[in-house]
Amino acid sequence: MASPSNTSALKTAGGSGSPYSPQELQELFALFDKKQHGRVAREDVTLMLRSLGVNISDRKGEEIGDSLSGPMIGFGEFEGVVHRKDVLALRMGNMKRAVSRRSRSD
Repeated sequence: MASPSNTSALKTAGGSGSPYSPQELQELFALFDKKQHGRVAREDVTLMLRSLGVNISDRKGEEIGDSLSGPMIGFGEFEGVVHRKDVLALRMGNMKRAVSRRSRSD
C-alpha cells in the first residue's frame, strides 16, 4: 500500500458543496495510481479517505470496497465514493470532534 506523506499538504476547498476541490482529489488519486494508468486498487480507498480526514473504520472501508465495481477503480468512481453522504458524515463528525476538543482547551 502507498504511504502518501504529501497528502497532509492537501487542504479542503469548500465552495460548491464539496469540502474538496477536483484538483485535490486528482492529486491524491495520482499518489495512489502507482502505474499511472488511471486506476487505483480498491483496497487503497480506505487509506485515501483517511488521507482526506475521513475517520473511517476498517469495517466501513471494507463495506465501501465491496460496493465498488472491481479490484481497480477509476477517478470517477473514487470521486463518487468521496461524495457519498455516509463518507461526508464521517468527515464532518471528525471535524466536529476537533472543534469540540479545541473549545474545551481554550
